[in-house]
Amino acid sequence: TGAMLGKRAIAVDPSWSAWTLAKKLDRPSLRLLRDVVGAFAEGRPPEESRQDESRATSAPSPSEDALRLDPAQKTAESLARLVRAASPYPGAYLHLEGEVVVVTRASVEPNVPRALVPGEAATVNGRAVVRAADTGLALLSGRLVGDDEERELSEAEMASLVARLSRDAALA
Repeated sequence: TGAMLGKRAIAVDPSWSAWTLAKKLDRPSLRLLRDVVGAFAEGRPPEESRQDESRATSAPSPSEDALRLDPAQKTAESLARLVRAASPYPGAYLHLEGEVVVVTRASVEPNVPRALVPGEAATVNGRAVVRAADTGLALLSGRLVGDDEERELSEAEMASLVARLSRDAALA
């Protein structure tokens, strides 16, 4: 709120996660802070400029529901964007055969078996893939959330988990 004393702009790469963006903002924001404080210290306060309140948005902590990946209802691209926005913490999550999986890296997978229905997971070319409303979402890394602990999952471990869960579900 209030007047701005300085600003900087950076180009944001759409592949960046929230953590990458935070790291990329670190140096420019520190430079800006030094410039503004330095100007005050030298007795030449920066000129204030009004914010465009119509462009202001709030950034509350996301609710658990907002972080839930809903492959049956969303496109793979929108799911991948949610994963990037919430990664690495708190993380976007989904339920796979009763397991809670927090997905920290994902990408759109266009080659998904037609037999999969939205929300169903399988391994495709050695990757864990969940069928989204339009195509597939490859699960590249994440965390398996248990009652007492979380375990990091690499791409290979994610594929192994999905293969095991799919096999167990078929046997049940």
